[in-house]
Amino acid sequence: MSIVRGNQDLMSMFVFDGIFMRHPRLRIVSVEADGGWIPHFMYRMDHAYKRHRHWLRGRELDRTPSEFFREHVYFTFQDDYTAFQLKDHMNIERMMWANDYPHSDSTWPWSQDVLREQAAGLTEAERALVLHDNVAGLYDLDTSELRAAAWAARRPPSASLHVLKNDAAPLIGIRLRQERSGGAPPGNGWR
Repeated sequence: MSIVRGNQDLMSMFVFDGIFMRHPRLRIVSVEADGGWIPHFMYRMDHAYKRHRHWLRGRELDRTPSEFFREHVYFTFQDDYTAFQLKDHMNIERMMWANDYPHSDSTWPWSQDVLREQAAGLTEAERALVLHDNVAGLYDLDTSELRAAAWAARRPPSASLHVLKNDAAPLIGIRLRQERSGGAPPGNGWR
């Protein structure tokens, strides 16, 4: 659990020390700390700034701490039902789902089951953002060839794009899977 607290401490320094204010194009990624805690953390940062900023260490900010967090902090998460449920209280354009393979906390080999259950409330556009578009945008990845390959390979075998995580760096990957005889492949958000 200390990874969450460690990430919070680091992100607080970036926000309260005015680093994002001085470097408006800077983006950071909170990795392996999930995301369900983020709405409350943003609220507490705003609360601390509004009530205690005149005696706390830090700079005078031109926006609220939560606004800086929403814009500048991306985060990865895997088995975090709460993050999906609280998506409207965060910046969905900063959420990046990862399966954390091959670590012990990975959702593999049940990643599709986890997504089917936990991401059921997302629209197709939101699924696209969280599962691949956000990471592609952050790292300026051209996914046009990956998408074309996935679409070309759909019948048979079917293909799907997934965001995979290799240590601290999310990346786009293609996973091909053979269709089960007589049935459609398990749902994965791709049509």
